[in-house]
Amino acid sequence: MDNPNPAKTEPFFSRQVLTRFLMIVFALSAPLGHATTGLGLFFLAFPLIYWQYKKEDPSFSFFGQLLPPLVALILASYLSALFGTHPQKALPFTTGLVLMAVTGIAAGRVYVKDKKFFFTFAMPLSLAAIGLSVFVAIGQYFFFDPGSRAAAFTGHPNRLGTLFLIFVLLGMAFIFDRAKKYQWLVIPYAVLILLGLGTTLSRAAWLGTAGGFVLFFLHSFQKNSNKKLLFFILIISVLAWGLFSLHPQWYQRFLSISDLQNNIIRINLWKAAGRIFQDRPLTGTGLGNFPEVVLDYAGDLLKKTQATPHNIFWSILSDLGLVGLAAFFWFMWKAAAMAFLLWRHGDLFEAGVVITLAALFINELFTHNLYTSQIGAIIWFLLGALSMLAEERKPRPVPGDKN
Repeated sequence: MDNPNPAKTEPFFSRQVLTRFLMIVFALSAPLGHATTGLGLFFLAFPLIYWQYKKEDPSFSFFGQLLPPLVALILASYLSALFGTHPQKALPFTTGLVLMAVTGIAAGRVYVKDKKFFFTFAMPLSLAAIGLSVFVAIGQYFFFDPGSRAAAFTGHPNRLGTLFLIFVLLGMAFIFDRAKKYQWLVIPYAVLILLGLGTTLSRAAWLGTAGGFVLFFLHSFQKNSNKKLLFFILIISVLAWGLFSLHPQWYQRFLSISDLQNNIIRINLWKAAGRIFQDRPLTGTGLGNFPEVVLDYAGDLLKKTQATPHNIFWSILSDLGLVGLAAFFWFMWKAAAMAFLLWRHGDLFEAGVVITLAALFINELFTHNLYTSQIGAIIWFLLGALSMLAEERKPRPVPGDKN
């Protein structure tokens, strides 16, 4: 006798199969410095993903509460591009950043929504991929080109350092929160990534990572259940300090962080960005135009042009002016509200996303990774993940409850 209610099978080429395949590509490519490979495929497949999502879950939003400030930031960016110094350069540069931002946020929300696959496959693959980057960086620094800053697959030491910052913090939170029987793996994993971080000689990434560890300390003190993590972090911190203090080049590089003369280029860039803002306070010069104008404002302070002021606030002020800064603050306020919710009520991995983004913010005070496809794509992805996690963590109103 035929079964009147046959089991419903998942079609091979479904939205879930497609997004999981794209998640694997992103999980492997992002730690190697090629996040846009995964996001590019997501962008191409987005019409199909959107159509199927609207059939299965019409209420799902690809941008959530980040949509209004994101739209404001996009409009401010195009306004600055149109009225900036070189619109022909600023417009395509702005369009590229906008596509990266919207794709990254949408992908972050879609991937994290599929929690089981994300934690079972995507995160372990990412940790394996960042491990490969570490071994390549160690080989470059200690064997193939001794003493030279490692870049692994990224081509740039500072970007590699930022990748290590992201995955040492996110990986620690994932291992401790999800691998209950193997939490001790946090120690060898973190020490290995920190060893790779040392080979980049990226001081901004070092500071950001240190800030992330401080936040882990604070979170562990607040949560009584995280005393074991606090102990692990203490061990990792001692081992990391031993690595850095015993290596002369790393130790001297670390001491140079507080040396103003050693950082005079960044200081001069900030001064030039301030002069640009004074000259164009409302809309700035437009995204991507800083290299074209910085020498005109730096005088004899700089010998060659630079891509950005190497500081996120001076970048916003010189590129987008007060209009862009207002939109940027609105976006940050929304993200901060979500981060606060996860910090107080989320699990350790959710707190790890918050800690990673905070560490990236410290990093961006001294560099310009947000403008790069290798790191910027991951930052927008994490912001999308943050919004999805906060949306699902937020308590739902009880029907009929008027209180």
